[in-house]
Amino acid sequence: MKPLNAHPAANVFPMMNQSDLEGLAADIKRNGLLNPIVVSGKLILDGRNRQRACEIAGVKPTFTRWKNGRNPLDWIISQNLHRRHLNEDQRAIVAAKLREELKRDFQTERAKRAATSRWKCLSPTPGDKHGDSRVIAAKLLNVSRTKVSQAIEILQHKDLADKVATGQTTLSLARRII
Repeated sequence: MKPLNAHPAANVFPMMNQSDLEGLAADIKRNGLLNPIVVSGKLILDGRNRQRACEIAGVKPTFTRWKNGRNPLDWIISQNLHRRHLNEDQRAIVAAKLREELKRDFQTERAKRAATSRWKCLSPTPGDKHGDSRVIAAKLLNVSRTKVSQAIEILQHKDLADKVATGQTTLSLARRII
C-alpha cells in the first residue's frame, strides 16, 4: 500500500529523529506493529512515525479508522501533547504551527466560541484579544505567548524551525542566527 499523507494538524508535531525511528523500526520488525495507524479518510491522524518505521522494517502496517466523533484537531492534540517529550522551545514551534490550524478552525465567530468552549480551561482572559489562535495555542502547549510569537518569527526560516522542532537548537539561538 502506498504511504498515506498526514492530516495537517498531525504535521505540527515533529517527526522522530533518525536514531529513534530506526529503533522503532527494529522493534516493529521484532514484535510487529503493536498500535495500528489511525486514519480518517486517506489522512493519518496518528502514526506517521509508525508508518515510516514499518517501511524501514519491511512490515506491512495495520490501520484503524478514526471513529471518535470529536473534532480531529482536538483529538490529534490530545494524542500527542503529553506523550511526546518536547521541551519548551519545541512546544513553542508546535504552538506556532498549530496556530494556523486553529485559525482555520476559528473561521467564524460561532466556531471560535465552540472551540473555546471545547477547551474551557483555555478560554481567553479579559486582556486577550478575543481569544486569538496564538493565545489558545500557547495555552494548549503550555508556553508563553511571547515564545509563540518568537516561534512564529522562526517559522519564516524552515531549516531553523526544523532544527528547533527536533531539539537540535534552541529558539533563542535560532533568533540570534536570524
